[in-house]
Amino acid sequence: MEEELVKMLLAVVLGGAIGFERELREKAAGIRTIVLITLASTLFTLTSIEIAGDSDPGRVAAQIVTGVGFLGGGVILKERGSIVGITTAATIWMAAAVGVAIGIGEYAVATATTAVAFSVLLALPLLERRIATLSSQRYRITCSGESSHRDEVRALFTDSGLKVRRIVQTKSDRQSRIEVDASGRPTSHQAVRLVLFKTDFIKDFR
Repeated sequence: MEEELVKMLLAVVLGGAIGFERELREKAAGIRTIVLITLASTLFTLTSIEIAGDSDPGRVAAQIVTGVGFLGGGVILKERGSIVGITTAATIWMAAAVGVAIGIGEYAVATATTAVAFSVLLALPLLERRIATLSSQRYRITCSGESSHRDEVRALFTDSGLKVRRIVQTKSDRQSRIEVDASGRPTSHQAVRLVLFKTDFIKDFR
């Protein structure tokens, strides 16, 4: 009984460490959710070992993987033309794996995995933002009418999270053409394309 209690306590600690980062970023699955997932996975694993006896205890663990997959799918959403929540879904799946590792007594593996996951969640967004600044694309936009839409187009890009590095407008034949060089995250590029498609004064873009 004492060993089981230690496992449950470790599940709370490690799950809390993983959930802390998600809570900081105000994601759908925060500390409480991740702790409960880790704790439940540990408990399922412990009970499966107890029930199985000399039989295969892996059947319940296999069902944990399936069940958590459905739970993770619930936090994946489509927002502004892009998919969000995949990292949180993967974190839920990983927290369940940590719980299973604790349940079978692999404390070192569970702790090391948690440390690596925490580092990935905390540090890699900085690298992603750095890479995003190198992701530059050129847009050629055709606007109806001869009015200047330069500032409006710039606002569409900045509101979508992109940095406008160059914007040039030329006018001809009752329409204007705007060329924009913008850099940012791939999701921001997806978002601005959706906005450009829905904007009334924009005839086409490529």
